[in-house]
Amino acid sequence: MIRVMENIDLAQCGMIYAKAFPMEHWGIDWTAENATEYLRDFFEQKRFVGYVYEENEEVLGCIFALCKISGSKEEIYINEMAVLPERQGHGIGKQLLNAVKDYSKEKGLAGIVLYTSEYAPAAKFYEKNGFKLSKGTICMYYEYNMVLKNDYCKKMYPTREEAEKILMEAEGCNPGPWGNHSRTAAHCAEAIAARSGMDSEKAYVLGLLHDIGRKFGKRHLGHVSDGYSYMMSLGYDDVARICLTHSFNEKDISKYVGKFDTTEEETSLIKDELNAIELDDYDRLIQLCDSIAGAEGVMDQIERMTDVKARYGAYDQEKWDTNIRLRKHFEDMMGEDLYVVVDKDNYRPEQII
Repeated sequence: MIRVMENIDLAQCGMIYAKAFPMEHWGIDWTAENATEYLRDFFEQKRFVGYVYEENEEVLGCIFALCKISGSKEEIYINEMAVLPERQGHGIGKQLLNAVKDYSKEKGLAGIVLYTSEYAPAAKFYEKNGFKLSKGTICMYYEYNMVLKNDYCKKMYPTREEAEKILMEAEGCNPGPWGNHSRTAAHCAEAIAARSGMDSEKAYVLGLLHDIGRKFGKRHLGHVSDGYSYMMSLGYDDVARICLTHSFNEKDISKYVGKFDTTEEETSLIKDELNAIELDDYDRLIQLCDSIAGAEGVMDQIERMTDVKARYGAYDQEKWDTNIRLRKHFEDMMGEDLYVVVDKDNYRPEQII
């Protein structure tokens, strides 16, 4: 539930903030302690407005705002908002924003102002919640030293080593054959990409993390939204995209093979994001690799799809046919047989310790 922030909440807010803005993406070494003191400065201002989202007496998200007079109008400025990474994508941020919107309406304020990085995934989130770029406003900055780095200007996916660590940690949360299935998909993606003029390192990482949503438990369609939200929270937009597209080679959620166990909000997120995507060869590559990757190694595509059909009771024919076409598409690109390229007869997945 949403409630007004109290002084006693600051320690939990500091912990959330430090986790939501990690050093590797934002260039600042936030700890629970220094983040708490940073947020306390906002809390102690005279016209502070703040809310927390709480479940079972645990704070999972927070928003810090301040009422200001700007010329002839009074506005509210959002200074900071943070949600625990593992709970992002579940509507908490939206509820926090709505609390500030309701306050603004109740007080008759002119509007709400906030600043965010143009490279961060938060920009898209705010746009979805009704915020627009401010016309006629320029944010300027005088810099003494280049201290901060912005990984969003660089790669939207982790390194090979980081990806392997992410997968290992996820398996510790939810052990199962999905981990080695992911390793097989990564092996196949890397081999195919190397012969198709694509970035083999990127392909490996995307294949390795396409099912990372399974970290959060035994969900079916839910693992798609969980993976998307988790990777977006880390700034890995390219991986988040694959978490969505690997299950939908026709971009049609109704063709999902498995149980529909998502909330209304999660379902809307999947539909909206899929509609905004134009599938590229990396999407198609992971879809293909998903259709031949078993937990014990590379499988014959027909056998793999037949196995999935047996386990879930159905397999959409159009999805089936598209997977067959994907195999031909990449074999044409490579000029080689798929199973030879991925070493079907010999490859066996192993954990990287």
